[in-house]
Amino acid sequence: MAVTEVKTWAQLQSESASTAVAVCDVYTTWCGPCKAAAPVFAGLAKANPGVRFLKADLENGALRKLSSELHISSIPTFIVFKGGKVHKLVTGANFAGVRDAVASAGEELVMTEEAEASGSMCTVM
Repeated sequence: MAVTEVKTWAQLQSESASTAVAVCDVYTTWCGPCKAAAPVFAGLAKANPGVRFLKADLENGALRKLSSELHISSIPTFIVFKGGKVHKLVTGANFAGVRDAVASAGEELVMTEEAEASGSMCTVM
C-alpha cells in the first residue's frame, strides 16, 4: 500500500480512524533525517498492507498545530494511531521503535532490510 500525504488535521484524523492501526511520518522538506527516512517508510508501507501509512509535512500551515497539539519537538516523529486515537509517538528515524509501538497497538510490523539497518536520527526543532 502507498503512503498517503495528509494535508489537514481533519484528514489526518479521518485517515487514521479508517483502520485499526495507522502510522504517520511527521516531517519537513528541509530535514535531512526526514529525507533519509522517507524511502524506508515507503518500503514499510509496501511490506505491511494491514497498517495504514500516512505522512504530514509540518511546513503545511494547516498542519502546524500538529506539533503543538502533540508536543512534537523533533523530526521525524512517527505517530502510531490505534482506532483513530494517538497511541504512541516515536521520535527520530527509529524504525525499531515504530515496530514496537505498532506491536503494542496490536499489529505486527514486517521490517524491511532498510528499516532493520537504519539507525535513529532526528533534527531538533
